[in-house]
Amino acid sequence: MKSVAMISLLGLLLPLLGWGISLQRFASNGTHAGGFYWLDDPRLVQSAEWVFEDVPSRAEFVLTLEVLGYGPCGPYPERSLYLRLFYGSPGCTPWYALDMVMEAVGKEGEYTVYRGEKDLNWAAPAGCGTLAFKLVRMLPCDPHVGVNRASLHLGRKETHRAPPSPQEPKPHVPVVVKPVTPCISVPEVSCVHDGEELGRLGLAIRRISLTERVELPDTFSPSDAVILGPGHYLGELGAILNRYGMQDNQDWYKIALKPRQAAVAYFEPLGSLFYHVFITDPCGIVLTDISGGPASVCVAPCGEENCTYMLHIVRTRGEGKYLLSLFFVEPCR
Repeated sequence: MKSVAMISLLGLLLPLLGWGISLQRFASNGTHAGGFYWLDDPRLVQSAEWVFEDVPSRAEFVLTLEVLGYGPCGPYPERSLYLRLFYGSPGCTPWYALDMVMEAVGKEGEYTVYRGEKDLNWAAPAGCGTLAFKLVRMLPCDPHVGVNRASLHLGRKETHRAPPSPQEPKPHVPVVVKPVTPCISVPEVSCVHDGEELGRLGLAIRRISLTERVELPDTFSPSDAVILGPGHYLGELGAILNRYGMQDNQDWYKIALKPRQAAVAYFEPLGSLFYHVFITDPCGIVLTDISGGPASVCVAPCGEENCTYMLHIVRTRGEGKYLLSLFFVEPCR
């Protein structure tokens, strides 16, 4: 159980004075403790949401986010924390993605205070006065994040222009709102991996012959694990390995992702083979545990760093080959 003293977050010090904007709702499915909601699940599903009303259809904001951080992997040097904000006007605009680089700015007991700031140029159709934000963590090994109602603040962006010369007429400068790149993902997930969403990424699981697939090498421990790139693979479990009757019961592989890259892994057993598939993050936390028939698994995207996930396939009974298709995707293009 996390126990923290209430800190004077920036959002408490900077109310939206002079604006008609109001924070209508705050909600989170994180773990509630000490007045904060903690986003601390290894699958990166937990989130926090702020909903503002009476937002102008065109506006320039300074968005400030201030959170508490607590490292799940033990002590390590303070560094930047990477979070992702999805934002949009429900029913009026697409969801967009904004990556926040959070800098450590102080300590509150055993917790680190992180702060990030971004300029936000907002444009929506007339009559769409709702602006919602949803915050998620990006890296399983990053600190757990504590937020509350006051953690996110929208401030007015001040522009200072020099007065025009008396000899020159004041030029007319049209207001241009910079377009933002729509995110093909949705706020509830880090990457899409099945059904219609899979098709939108062009990741069709086509039926190809076994001879077209790359045969996977036998691996028996994490030290044997080989890195797999995108492609269609063929593995096997349950075969007799030696004259003493020892069977091949497990395979180990690695999935190495570049910054902001995600992966989709498709598994399908053949013959009488039954297995468990485990995917663990750099901390050793099990993110995925699947068994049974065909399944697609989303491997969460990394932030601004490379990261390597371990793929462990364990035979439970039977024997036979299995199909593995691996795709690399960028959820927000």
